[in-house]
Amino acid sequence: MQFAGRIRSDRRITEGHITQYLQLAASRAPRKRRPRPEIPADLAPVWARLTELAVKNHPLVAPFMLEATLDRIDPKARLAEVSTGSAAAATVLMAGQNRYALQRHLRSIFHRPLMIRATCSK
Repeated sequence: MQFAGRIRSDRRITEGHITQYLQLAASRAPRKRRPRPEIPADLAPVWARLTELAVKNHPLVAPFMLEATLDRIDPKARLAEVSTGSAAAATVLMAGQNRYALQRHLRSIFHRPLMIRATCSK
């Protein structure tokens, strides 16, 4: 379907082209969005699921994830806060590929992009 005509090298749009485009737009169905899951009050099962994935896919990171806990998720700030017992665990979790893997897994669970911030409690 063509919405413009050419005269030499110029494109010309007529009123008929605009009405044709508007009719086509009105006949289209709106895009369906899947609902985002709610963020649960208890985040321990979510962190357990992430730890289980880490044990399977990232065995070197898994011991450090066992030391850490997922404290809270702020969907407006798009931030997931993780606290660890040692600075080494926070460093390993925030290392490039490890952090990106955690963020990908969180995105697959909650269907929204979330950044991770790890803090050491000691």
